[in-house]
Amino acid sequence: MKLYESVYKKIEEDIKSGFYKEGEKLPSIIGFTKKYGVSKNTVLKSMELLEYDGLIHAKKKSGFYVTDNLYPKIQVTNLHKREFQRSDDFEYDLSPNAVSYDQFPIAIVKRLMTEVLNSDYRTLFSPTEPQGLLELRESIAYILNRIKDIKVAPKNIILSSGMEYLYQIILELLPNDSIFAIENPGYDIVPTLLNARKFPYIDIDSKNVKNGINTLINSNANVLCTTSMHQFPIGRTMSSTEKEAIINWMRSSKNNYIIEDDYDSEFRYAPVRSDRIYTMSGAERTIYIGSFSKSIAPSIRCSYMILPEELMEKYNETLPFMACPIPSIWQKFLTEFIDKHYIRHVNKMIKLYKGRREKMIELLEASGKVKKIIAEPVGTNILVEIKTYKSDMEIVKAAQEKGVLVFPLSRYLRGSKPTGTYLSLGFAALDDEKMEKAISILLSCC
Repeated sequence: MKLYESVYKKIEEDIKSGFYKEGEKLPSIIGFTKKYGVSKNTVLKSMELLEYDGLIHAKKKSGFYVTDNLYPKIQVTNLHKREFQRSDDFEYDLSPNAVSYDQFPIAIVKRLMTEVLNSDYRTLFSPTEPQGLLELRESIAYILNRIKDIKVAPKNIILSSGMEYLYQIILELLPNDSIFAIENPGYDIVPTLLNARKFPYIDIDSKNVKNGINTLINSNANVLCTTSMHQFPIGRTMSSTEKEAIINWMRSSKNNYIIEDDYDSEFRYAPVRSDRIYTMSGAERTIYIGSFSKSIAPSIRCSYMILPEELMEKYNETLPFMACPIPSIWQKFLTEFIDKHYIRHVNKMIKLYKGRREKMIELLEASGKVKKIIAEPVGTNILVEIKTYKSDMEIVKAAQEKGVLVFPLSRYLRGSKPTGTYLSLGFAALDDEKMEKAISILLSCC
């Protein structure tokens, strides 16, 4: 660790512990040089980093002060006020995040984990590079090229234990005055993270992408968060024309960035209509995010992102202390699984999920209770509009009381309510017999 980083960490710890309170003036630069026995330039560099991270701010001809309201209470909307619901508390899991556990390759996992534990223990219990194990990043680069035609150097890949943690890094790298544009409906975790860090954002319509893009172009936003290959929870894939419009927006200003989350897009049941924004843009100011939550299992807790060169340089200069939180053992196991079994496993699951998707659509269409099904051949969930006078929450509550876990579209919607009654249904977890029972119970609640 460099000297200025060490001073930074000490002052940061004093601020977080409350030794230096919010709004309090910090000791002078000279005071810190005497306290830590370092040069004035070292202290100044540490203060610049603290100010960049929002921990302190400078007042002209006065000095440095700890930021007021440094750790505000996160603003939690009704959208986020929900209890964690375990899928195994329900007999039937129709949630959009569900995966198939009945086809999970547990025998392979056990064998690989045993092999990993029997390998050189020094590599298992030693810290990895801050970006994550190099061998794992090399394996990810290989499968990205094979499966998604994404060409990337391992040095540009950063590993972490979930999208939430990757966003913490991203928010440190992007300008402090950034304004975000996020899809609505969309992931509820993104606005929560932005609220926590006091980044402003605007909503863009993901149901009508043309309107959403027009909103983006006419706004002051400089960072777009999108799930272009499988817009969650709508389930739509953006057209090449729509993606080109977004790339043109990004290129209209050197301060504009795109964050493309490619969650769930491994599972395609028909030819791809267009490339990813990351590929189409030539990786220019585009951050690409992926994970193994659906392709292997949610509990793997391994996500990754590809940073463009300018942000990668900034990461190496300013954030070397943000080390990869994934245990070395897990990283080693994932490397082995990806190298030896991943592509075969994904192809097997595509075949399985394609059949389950078709079964769900068949049951819904035959029921007479469905007004509309939005089901592009990608991902593991579909969006359904129900013919009913009931609200989506009434249906969800009744279904869950009967053992069916299901989520409404309104869970992911901010602001105005949907004009109809929509449910986001996952088809990955249930075989045909259980699917029939689950859909029957669900529709009886409508």
